[in-house]
Amino acid sequence: KEEVKEQMIQVSARRENGKTVYRVEDKEVPRDALPAELTRFVRATKHTTLLLDAGADVPFGDTVYVEDQAKGAGMEQVLLLAPTSAKQP
Repeated sequence: KEEVKEQMIQVSARRENGKTVYRVEDKEVPRDALPAELTRFVRATKHTTLLLDAGADVPFGDTVYVEDQAKGAGMEQVLLLAPTSAKQP
């Protein structure tokens, strides 16, 4: 986990009370503030890799939104954690 903090910016997306809640480094960030927050982290840390931990119940569009905002903030790579509770077809 320390390696992740030293090399990446971590974002989580979870469904809470029927909506997607985003957290950047464990700090809750409103959807419309996500672009500015990611840009701030890139400038402050110089990290250009984002580790996205999206819950299995998070809509695909919300996951893509985080990826798009990461690219817009200057991140070069987005890594996705596989949901642990994903249902098998």
